[in-house]
Amino acid sequence: MGPDSFSVSSLFSRDECSGELIPVDSGWFACKGRFDLSDESRFPARLSEAEFSIPGESKVTVIDLVRDKVTTESSRYGKELFTAEFAGEFFLNGLIFWLDRRLARNDVAQLVLQDFLSRLIRRLIDERNMHLGDLILNKYLLEEKIRSKLDAYRLAAASSWLQNFLDLPELKADLVWETDFSFSKDRCPYPRAESAELYGFSKHFFSVVDDLGHRGEEYDCAREIDSLDEVETWVRNVPPRHQWCFRLPTSRDDFYPDFVARLKDGRVLVIEYKGAHLASDPAELEKRRVGQLWARASKGKGLFVWAMRRDEVGRDLRGQLMAALNPKMEI
Repeated sequence: MGPDSFSVSSLFSRDECSGELIPVDSGWFACKGRFDLSDESRFPARLSEAEFSIPGESKVTVIDLVRDKVTTESSRYGKELFTAEFAGEFFLNGLIFWLDRRLARNDVAQLVLQDFLSRLIRRLIDERNMHLGDLILNKYLLEEKIRSKLDAYRLAAASSWLQNFLDLPELKADLVWETDFSFSKDRCPYPRAESAELYGFSKHFFSVVDDLGHRGEEYDCAREIDSLDEVETWVRNVPPRHQWCFRLPTSRDDFYPDFVARLKDGRVLVIEYKGAHLASDPAELEKRRVGQLWARASKGKGLFVWAMRRDEVGRDLRGQLMAALNPKMEI
């Protein structure tokens, strides 16, 4: 009978003034990357024609049963129908405030976002000669395109800062490795699962395991983990129940390493398995570096393995795991 729970630590940053621990996540990376929409040189309030255009006119068929005729009309509103009453309800500031409510996030001050939106809308009208009425009638499309723009700006700020941070030879003192998550047997994250025994696993934390398949590279990796003498218990760490799975942050979002194990000596081993076709993808490499950062912050309490069928120096799966568990050994 194994333990009823085991804990895993995450990355936090200690606030210099209050001493409060702040979770390290994509929003934290973006904040550190100075995601400031008031900086026009880095984050111009502009949508190009490729980024946003008003859809062209479409035609609708109108059947007049009284006059017994069929006509084709434009679906665009008539400019004469854009009355003062309609304009009064959705005038320029009204559109800006509507977008502000829809696009608000806690990493941008309300006045900063409103100013950004104001500059962007005025440029669409003044520089691209768009009509306010067209913008209002296509406000949901406009919202979608501005949201994509803001997400791209956030990602650029976060990714740039994170890469510079990961390149530092020494960790900053405000980065803290703190226990905040536990696997618990009364919170099984698998909605569809099979018995761990059917897979041949004797150390899996839950009595069931997510649909892993009985062959393939990830299954082989799981078998190697289960066979290690140093492993006390382990878990296949897969969503969809994110709140019950261990996460690591990247500049884009969270990622969930494939396996988490508790070792008999109290250390935690985190394994992310990658097929050869993904090993060199920039987004995947960022995951690898964040995992290594997590391990460095643990001061030896956490180990991270970027596992492949065969790594860059020719080691097989077992060789990679053994090298992480016993870094002084020649594998």
